[in-house]
Amino acid sequence: MVFKMKLNPDCVRDILLSVESICTCNRIMNYNSDSEDNPKLLRKYPCDEIVYHIQQCDKHGFLVDVNIRIEDEVYYINIKDLSPRGHAFIANIREDDIWNETKSIAEKVGSLSLPILAQIAENVIAERIESQTNLNYQ
Repeated sequence: MVFKMKLNPDCVRDILLSVESICTCNRIMNYNSDSEDNPKLLRKYPCDEIVYHIQQCDKHGFLVDVNIRIEDEVYYINIKDLSPRGHAFIANIREDDIWNETKSIAEKVGSLSLPILAQIAENVIAERIESQTNLNYQ
C-alpha cells in the first residue's frame, strides 16, 4: 500500500493520545516500524503514515524532543512528551463527540489543517461551556 501525503486527523489524534498515555517524567514513547509492540492505537496505520504524521505534529509544535532515525529501512522514533500546545489540543478533542463535531465542521469549511482543527476544537469547547454556564468565553 502506498501512503499519499495527506493529513489524516484521526492518525494525529491517535498519536497524541498515545504519547499522552505513555510518556512520564522518566518514560518516552518509542515507535519501531519493525516491531509488533507499538502503541495499540497506532497499529492500524502503515509506517509511512505514522512517520509523516509524527513529523507534522512535531512541526506544528504538539510534541517535545522527537528523534527519528532509520537503520536498514527500519524507523526508530522516540518522543519525549506532548508540548503545552499538544496537551491543550488533545484535551479539547479527547471526547469522541467533540472530535467528531470538530472534524465535521472542518470538512464543511474545507480545511483539515492542524491549526484549523485546533481552532475549531477550541470553539466547540467554548460553545459547550457557554451553553452550560451562560458565560461567554469567545
